[in-house]
Amino acid sequence: AMIDPVDTPANDVGTPEVEDALREQLKREILHELLDELLDRRLGSALGERRAPISDEVMDSDLLLELQTAVAELGRQRTQFRVRAERKLKTFGSAALPYLEPIVTHPFELTRRAVQRIVRDIGDPAGAPLSIAALIDSDSYVRQIAHESLRKLLPEIVVPYAADAPQQKLVRAQNEYWMLWDEISLEAAKASVLEKLSLR
Repeated sequence: AMIDPVDTPANDVGTPEVEDALREQLKREILHELLDELLDRRLGSALGERRAPISDEVMDSDLLLELQTAVAELGRQRTQFRVRAERKLKTFGSAALPYLEPIVTHPFELTRRAVQRIVRDIGDPAGAPLSIAALIDSDSYVRQIAHESLRKLLPEIVVPYAADAPQQKLVRAQNEYWMLWDEISLEAAKASVLEKLSLR
C-alpha cells in the first residue's frame, strides 16, 4: 500500500516503515516515467507500420487455408466468387483483418470495395488502419465505404471528410485520422503494458 506523506502522523515520519514506503513509492514513480519514455520511443516507431494486429488466437491449418482461399477469391473477376468470399471472410471476424491488408490496394476496385465492407461489418477498431489507408483511394465508392467504416469503428473521432472532395482535402483528412489513430494506439499499448507489469 502506498503511504501519502501528507497523511502520515508527524511522529511516524522518520520510522523505517515510512521511509521504506516512501522509497518504494519513489521507485514506482521513476519506473513509470522511464517506462512511459521507453514506450513512447518503441511504440512510436512501431506505429509507423500501422498494421492490423495479428490475432493471438492460434488458427487451425484448415481454417487458415480457408481464410487465405477466401482472400484470393475476393480478387477474382466473377461476382459470385467475390460475393461468396466476402460473406466467408466476415464469418472469420477479427482474425481476417491482417490477411486483408495486402488487398487494400488491389487493382480491381470491386475487390477494394469488398475489403472496406468486410472491415466495416467485422466492426473491430483494429481494422481502422485498413480504412484510413483507403481514404485517398482512386475510387470514390471505396473512399465512401472506408469513411463509413471509420465512423463505426472510431465513433469518438470526428474528422470532416467528404469522399468527393479534392485530393488535397482527402489527404489532409487522412493525415488527421492517422495522427489521432497513432495517439489512440499509443495510449492503448501503454495501458496494456503497464497492466501486464502490474504497475498500475
